[in-house]
Amino acid sequence: MTVFVEWAKAYARQAAADLRTWDLLHELSDVPECHQLLFLQMACEKLTKAHLCSRGSDPKELQTSHAYVSKNLPIVIRQQMAVVGARGKTAVWILRHVRHLAREI
Repeated sequence: MTVFVEWAKAYARQAAADLRTWDLLHELSDVPECHQLLFLQMACEKLTKAHLCSRGSDPKELQTSHAYVSKNLPIVIRQQMAVVGARGKTAVWILRHVRHLAREI
């Protein structure tokens, strides 16, 4: 197993843990929205970095910035939508909103 694959799996596990935490916090009405969104942001960043590592990006370079989400999250989502067969107006709508949200993250 290459170091890139190991890093990709580690980032994916961290993304899943952050997403589970976001889910839990999202269910609690007394947790401020900014704290909920922090875990969603972290999950998106780690998901993006997992994707980039699986494509051969140097993990050390990915650790120096949080700027990968805006450019790469829409690519990850688009590829996943292709896998599940999402097409048409709904797919276009989803990608437009993903790009907007990725810029905000």
